[in-house]
Amino acid sequence: MQVCTYVHGTLYSLLSRPAIRRAAQDMGMDDILQAQMKVSDDDMRHQLEYIIQQLRSAVPCKCQILRWVHTAAIIHLLPYSHWPHPS
Repeated sequence: MQVCTYVHGTLYSLLSRPAIRRAAQDMGMDDILQAQMKVSDDDMRHQLEYIIQQLRSAVPCKCQILRWVHTAAIIHLLPYSHWPHPS
């Protein structure tokens, strides 16, 4: 579980880069993550929801990038019960 949380946080951060996000979209990562959600526990599903939200996001502005980096840091450091929830 801990390794997956770090991997998810790293993936979330990487997807803030437009070129990486486009490549992930082109390779069908959304479908892969949706399939993984179906076989994951609640904590993993919530992490995957954040990643999918990031994957589907528009081109970020600087303020969004800072917010994503902050959120990714929180994901790395806090247990799920303390995470901010996407709106």
